[in-house]
Amino acid sequence: MALPPSGFQTMSLHLQALLARLPEFSLELDVELDRPITGLFGPSGAGKTTLLETIAGLRSPDAGGIVFDQQILADTAAGLALPPHLRRIGYVPQDVALFPHLPVRQNLLYGWRARGGRGRPSHWDETIEMMELSDLVDRPLTGLSGGERQRVALGRAILSSARLWLLDEPLASLDHPVRRRLLGRLRNWVDRLGVTAIYVSHDPGEIVDWCDDVLVIERGGLVARGIPGFTASLPQFNSKLHSGFQDRR
Repeated sequence: MALPPSGFQTMSLHLQALLARLPEFSLELDVELDRPITGLFGPSGAGKTTLLETIAGLRSPDAGGIVFDQQILADTAAGLALPPHLRRIGYVPQDVALFPHLPVRQNLLYGWRARGGRGRPSHWDETIEMMELSDLVDRPLTGLSGGERQRVALGRAILSSARLWLLDEPLASLDHPVRRRLLGRLRNWVDRLGVTAIYVSHDPGEIVDWCDDVLVIERGGLVARGIPGFTASLPQFNSKLHSGFQDRR
């Protein structure tokens, strides 16, 4: 079965006066994301992972709401919080969160089957090829490198039929040529599947080349938005970000 044709209308994500209190500051955002891929950029500890966890339903917001594709995911005023497994979100955290007791194949199929899927998704073969997993699919998870685990985690998100991908530095363990190759393929799949993606990276080149929009956050607050605003804000972050910040293009 072929993948859906391109030309899908992007599903918007609205963070409505969202508040998440942290020990040293509060994450506070009120924005609507309506582009296919939004980059999330800022110093380590700025609140990026907290934001993804809150959208995914792994962390409860202290106030505000989250609406995706006109569906309420969270509304603190109404006491509503959709469980994570019902949000149809593919979350790839920094630690990849794979199941070490399951082989690669079962890890890949976990999200699909958790949502009631049977057998294999129609785009199984294309996903395995795209993520270069053919030599890994029948192996145990133990013994895989960090980069291989990241590719498995990305494959699981794609195969889960998620509508929204939350990608927290998903390719950081891969060398630069492989990372750029896979990013190009992911871009193609975002367009073909009609999903929305939030992509965290400390690489300005990836943000500019791959993302349609970008949020720059520091200490939980929005300090710049959009590619022009992002590039203008880079000098102030040069002394704050680790060496991976430097443009490696």
